[in-house]
Amino acid sequence: MFEKIGEWFQNLFKSIGEAFTESDGTGSFSTLERIIMCIVLILISWLIIKLICAILKKALGLKKASSIDKSAKSFIISIIKFMLWLFVAFLVISILGINITSFAGILSAVTVALGLSLQDVIASFASGVIILNQKYFLTDEYILVSNSFGQIEGKVIKISLIYTSLRTVNGQVVFINNYNIIKSNITNFTREKFRRVVYTVGVSYDSDIELVKNVLGEIITQDNRVSKEHETNIHVNSLGDYKVDVVIKTWIDTNYYWDFYNSLSEKILLEFRKNKIDIPSITTLNVIKDK
Repeated sequence: MFEKIGEWFQNLFKSIGEAFTESDGTGSFSTLERIIMCIVLILISWLIIKLICAILKKALGLKKASSIDKSAKSFIISIIKFMLWLFVAFLVISILGINITSFAGILSAVTVALGLSLQDVIASFASGVIILNQKYFLTDEYILVSNSFGQIEGKVIKISLIYTSLRTVNGQVVFINNYNIIKSNITNFTREKFRRVVYTVGVSYDSDIELVKNVLGEIITQDNRVSKEHETNIHVNSLGDYKVDVVIKTWIDTNYYWDFYNSLSEKILLEFRKNKIDIPSITTLNVIKDK
């Protein structure tokens, strides 16, 4: 692709040069006419480039961006502005009657080299623009990114044009290339107000199942973090070799999900001991997160 762009520039400037220079090199326009044409071209180009930069700043949200994003976006705009003025410079040179075939070849080579070296950056930048525009996730939201290489989940700290940073539950900061995010499956746990929890606990066959369900129901009812808008279900889920699995299905305000998740096991253990409900020693409490 970049080779074709380079060839296009080379052919363009060659055609422009031929339009303003006759085969004998003397040219078909007077020097004054050429100078006037160059001045008009520069003025028009200045207006057009200024308009293009203004549109880019608005499209990228430069005024609303953070300091880091402003630096990245300003850098991109500066590169585009430089390339546009370089294009204008070659047009001016060609209008003045200077042979620009060699310059066009250099520009073609530079275009190819820059394109090949920056293609990953360009892909990441384009992906960052898509993420910011489509709002798949926002800062402070909790997401899961999964692809063929594995899964990573955490709270979104920063969305930049090239990378997105997450803070995991273990306090690790992970930087993910935006291009890799676009190619992945994204699960946003924060976008909805409530998040479902499925919690399974094993009790012995000698246990009073109705008592078990009542105790679990009391734990859920007394917790203010549990949604009152959704129904809580508690029932026998499966019969194992040494235990009966009783499952709790309830809904939690997303903001309190992890607090609830981390406190539920201890509450169940204490209440089961108080009510003499036996948990088989060969099993452990297992939390199943229904994502």
